[in-house]
Amino acid sequence: MPRGTEEGSEIKLAEPELALVANTPVAFRLYSSLSRTEDKAGDLVSFDPKEDLLDPASDPRLHMPLEAVIRFGKGGERNVPVTLGARLSEVGTLETWAESKISDHRWRLQFQLRKNANTTQNVSAVRSSAVITPEAQSAAEDLIAQTFTKSANSLPPEQLPARLEQALA
Repeated sequence: MPRGTEEGSEIKLAEPELALVANTPVAFRLYSSLSRTEDKAGDLVSFDPKEDLLDPASDPRLHMPLEAVIRFGKGGERNVPVTLGARLSEVGTLETWAESKISDHRWRLQFQLRKNANTTQNVSAVRSSAVITPEAQSAAEDLIAQTFTKSANSLPPEQLPARLEQALA
């Protein structure tokens, strides 16, 4: 979605011709940028491979991949021609999907772009499968302290989520 897109806006990209590999594990990668204001929906962009795109200060920034298996048909790997679409919801999620050009199938992925203070979660229904090493926890605590204490090496608040993502990955 182009920077500055109004919440509730939707786009569909018929070009370029794309196909989804169904019935096999795939990873969806999300890139974001705070500076690329001239890019339009559907633009093909390239990045300098020398840049560390995982660095939270990087622009553009590569987010952690969303891994999934998209099901289509009765099994076996299949290439399904698709149209891509995206919508910036009213609650701050980026909804993305691929619509099949040969059936009524629509596969949706959602990326949370901002936290909502009113969002509640039934903690007892969530089971953590992550194991965080003491070293990773210490690194995360250091990052939080760097962000919320005034010092010469303070971490800008907008970099904290990405740095925590790296430290705890």
